[in-house]
Amino acid sequence: MGVTMVGAQRFGKWWNFRRHSSGNVYFNRQILLDRFIWWHRSYLYYPGTFKKRLSKMIFTTSSFYTEPGYNFDISHKVFALIKEKITKRLCDTGLKGMKDDETLSLMVNTSSSQQTIELKGPDIDRKNKFLVYCLWLPYDRIAKSDNLLKVFLTDYFDGLMELFEKYNIPENTIRAIQTEVENEILFNDEYVFDEEPTPEIDLSDLDL
Repeated sequence: MGVTMVGAQRFGKWWNFRRHSSGNVYFNRQILLDRFIWWHRSYLYYPGTFKKRLSKMIFTTSSFYTEPGYNFDISHKVFALIKEKITKRLCDTGLKGMKDDETLSLMVNTSSSQQTIELKGPDIDRKNKFLVYCLWLPYDRIAKSDNLLKVFLTDYFDGLMELFEKYNIPENTIRAIQTEVENEILFNDEYVFDEEPTPEIDLSDLDL
């Protein structure tokens, strides 16, 4: 099972994995999901404390690439902005069918053979109220385009729309968020990918 890992780099030795600053996660070995979710809920939302966070749905998004050499050079700042916009628009009021205190996570992946936008999941951890979807995006269409970031955002939000259709969120709401994100990110040097490469591990045989 894949898990979105945002902001966990400082615990890399404990979890025995490396999180690239781009938001891409590369595992050294299989981690214990329960331990991560415990840390995710206890530390991430109140850094430096272990206070219980407010009761509302949480949305997280990042990337998790399983086939070496096939990934998108997207800055972690892009994912952070999308998370911020979704949280502001949707999470405070909740989603139909989701309970308070649940976490909805969208993880981006690709492969050499991926040609279409494909949403998989969710993987569900009922004990910890954690739902993880994986969004597979077409590699060639995005990586070989003249404007990688623009095409990535177009395909990402098409997949995001499919995800939120499951929770009765209208398309115009997601498209409005897409417009906000594109207006802020495109042609803004702050969101240009400039991170150093991270050693890759072949996880393509895993069913993610």
